[in-house]
Amino acid sequence: MTEPLLIAIFGILSAALGGVIHALFQRWQKKGDDLLEQKVAAYAAYFNGIAQLSHASNEAEIAKSNAIVAEARGRVALYGSTEVLEAMTAAFHCGPIRDEDYRIHARVVRAMRKDADLASGSPSDTVLFEMLFGTNDKRI
Repeated sequence: MTEPLLIAIFGILSAALGGVIHALFQRWQKKGDDLLEQKVAAYAAYFNGIAQLSHASNEAEIAKSNAIVAEARGRVALYGSTEVLEAMTAAFHCGPIRDEDYRIHARVVRAMRKDADLASGSPSDTVLFEMLFGTNDKRI
């Protein structure tokens, strides 16, 4: 074979290989983006349900809020990391929120922020707890 023919074949093979690698990378990246989107949606739905539950004023609102929380917990169980699941399980054992339980609930938020790659900075447990439940003098 002549040198120009070898160069042409090598060029075509390189372009084809580059296209295949690009397609595989795009597919892998899309899957990761979709998973992150599902995680964030599940975490947001969970806290939305908890917020609705904390403000429910009748049985119908409580039932609706519990359904939202249950559905979100299922999605968190599916998409959440081990750290998130362990933190949420510990929070379920707290029962009604008491001031000494704030670290456990803050751990849930911290784990979710880390898992969803949203952990820019490191707010204290007190800050995370007060964002969820208000300050000591005024609970939400």
